[in-house]
Amino acid sequence: MRQTSIAIVGAGNVGATIAYTLARSQLASCIMLVDVQPDRGEGQSLDLTDSMPLARGGGVVYAVTFAQARHADIIIIAAGVPQLPHQTRLDICQENTRLVAFITEQLQPINPLAYLMVVTNPVDVMTTLFLRTGILPQSRIFGTGTYLDTQRLRVYVGKALHMCSAMVQGFVLGEHGDSQSIPWQYVTIGGIPLECFSLSDDQLYDIERKVVDQAYRIIEKKGATYFGIAACVAELCHALVYGRRIIVPLSWLHDTFQVSLSLPVILGADGIEQTMSLPLSDAQYEQLRESERVIAAYL
Repeated sequence: MRQTSIAIVGAGNVGATIAYTLARSQLASCIMLVDVQPDRGEGQSLDLTDSMPLARGGGVVYAVTFAQARHADIIIIAAGVPQLPHQTRLDICQENTRLVAFITEQLQPINPLAYLMVVTNPVDVMTTLFLRTGILPQSRIFGTGTYLDTQRLRVYVGKALHMCSAMVQGFVLGEHGDSQSIPWQYVTIGGIPLECFSLSDDQLYDIERKVVDQAYRIIEKKGATYFGIAACVAELCHALVYGRRIIVPLSWLHDTFQVSLSLPVILGADGIEQTMSLPLSDAQYEQLRESERVIAAYL
């Protein structure tokens, strides 16, 4: 195992599930949990420690302070109030954005070679604010954005075609929220363009709605979403630790837009190493502009 340390700020359902997923994936020699409620962080770390002998990769889990977490190689921001049923991600914006200044102050002086990964919703607003702090170079700060929505897209396209979802590739772009969009021309199944398959416009629209509404359905039925995002975070950490250079849609401050939103980037050992320029129609570009307007309204 590479000697990598990962700190998770926020030890609630999302943070703890991320920690468990990382522990099972054998990505880190040290996983640190920091929470404003020290007992919660300590309890989660003790519970996670019970699983470590079965992880086969070694490693330890600690409840730590911000002063210790700031030295980690990867710092994951998962703190904040959760989204409740019938709330949008933007409805929790005011409470969660107050955390940015506090967390930034607590993490300084930060490891200058760290990566800062933002998970807390509304992730596009939070990522924009963290990027504006200048706490790290911009290439080393990003949000999970529509990476989770993209997995939902893969699942629902696979279901519609009775195909394995792992065969489906594509992107959800824009806001991690209601204004997101899908450029269908970039969706492929086993490398074959989606247009070669017989999905109607109504079916495509149904998939779009299911992808957008997935979080609402989960929160209504069980109160929170955390398994899917934890798997996404582990995959992104794997790319950072091993320099895999993967193309993924992440929330980042692209040159064309004034706020962080999701477009495909190359993620590797240097963080955001390159942005991918996708030819889009005028209508698709306007959808991205709509996401920009929605996000900007909360900054």
